[in-house]
This record gives sequence, C-alpha cells and structure tokens, in this order.
Amino acid sequence: MPISAHSLAIDTFVPMLRSLSVVLDKGAQHASARGFDVALLVTARLAPDMYTLRQQVQLACFAAEDARVRLIGQDPALPPTADETFEALKTRIDRTIDTLQKTPETSSVLGATRGTCVALKDRLNSHVADEVDEAAVVGGRSGGRG
Repeated sequence: MPISAHSLAIDTFVPMLRSLSVVLDKGAQHASARGFDVALLVTARLAPDMYTLRQQVQLACFAAEDARVRLIGQDPALPPTADETFEALKTRIDRTIDTLQKTPETSSVLGATRGTCVALKDRLNSHVADEVDEAAVVGGRSGGRG
C-alpha cells in the first residue's frame, strides 16, 4: 500500500502537536498545583544546553508548517518568534493544527514528485548551524547548495 507524502507529513505532525498541547496543559496544572506562575514555564529549560520551552514549541510548529508549505510547493517563511506567553504558545499550536488539517491531500502531489533542498544555515540558530552542513539535500538534488 503506497503512503502519500501528505500522510507522512501532515498525519504525523497533527497528533504530535496535539500531544504537545496536552503536555503543556499538564505542565500548567502542575504549576498551579505547586503554586508557581505558569509564565515561568515559558522560559524554562530542562538542561542548560536545551532550548527554552517557548523555543521548542515554536520549532515544533515551524517544522510542521515548513513541511506543509514545501509539500504544496511554496517557499516557507521564517518562523515568527513573538510568542511570549503560555497562552500564546497554546494558540500557536492550535493555529498550526488548524492550518495542517486544511491542507488538501491532493495539494501534496507536487511535493512528492520534486526534490527539495533546505538551506539550514539561514534557518537554524547560529550555534546549531555551525555544526551542520550549509544545506541538507533531500530528493532529486545532490551536492549543490540551494
């Protein structure tokens, strides 16, 4: 049975984002039960070398949206970074899920038939970009920069 690019991308991201939303809800409940401000979670890190919760949610939503626009043959935008509150992060997740679910399966046919080149240096934080090659090549292109 063939698996469509739509199923691989969209049908993977939606449950992941729903799970992330549930985890955020549990974190908010825990914070309330312990008597500390939920806003502290937004800038929290589990380890010093990890992104903040805000950055992790933003990157999860961006990865889903980036996959969607590439599947339908559009150029992705840079991820917005304005989410400063816990509620704004939840809203971002909900908007991303809504956008993904509105993507028709037939629109991803283009993405399944062409190669995609993702320039990483412009898309990742500089400390991460220094550790990776300037471009990751997937599909029909090889070796070049895109």
